[in-house]
Amino acid sequence: RFRHEPDGSTFSGEVEGWTSITEGRLDGKIISWKNGEFTCKGRVEDKGRTIVDLRVTVTRTGSDVGIFEGIRLFDHACWSRHPHHDLRGRGDIEQMDAKDLDVVKRRVEQMGYAGFSVWQGRAFIKGGGKPLTEEDLDYGGDEHAVVFYLFTPPDPYDEAFLPQPPPREPSSAEAQAPAG
Repeated sequence: RFRHEPDGSTFSGEVEGWTSITEGRLDGKIISWKNGEFTCKGRVEDKGRTIVDLRVTVTRTGSDVGIFEGIRLFDHACWSRHPHHDLRGRGDIEQMDAKDLDVVKRRVEQMGYAGFSVWQGRAFIKGGGKPLTEEDLDYGGDEHAVVFYLFTPPDPYDEAFLPQPPPREPSSAEAQAPAG
């Protein structure tokens, strides 16, 4: 968990169940810190969602431990479900099977998209750009058998977002059926 002030060049934090982060630095896209006996250095990408080419070395010897990629996991609270709503005729940039909503959600999160609608077993993924709100969605009436899943990630400068246990996901049939 990192703590970082907007426009700041230093940060602190902890690694859960281990030690505190020390000497945290951010220089452009380059991020580095020490954690116990290890030094970590990588590059921030995707608007802060990933750290790539994260090289971990033993501080004392300089020996490489490995090179990793870190992807920010988003909490279930970043998602809201809107039966009978869609962005009709706007923003479709990808389609995929809607059998596993978690797979669709990970795709949206990874690509920085706004959300997706589920209709007739397909997920219609909507592009990024301006963040969407519920007010941007079109209500299609109670007979409109579509569900929109809106992704609202936390502000990267807010206090670290702590994951919560996920709620029970609706079955595939529930996900495609309007609530009511």
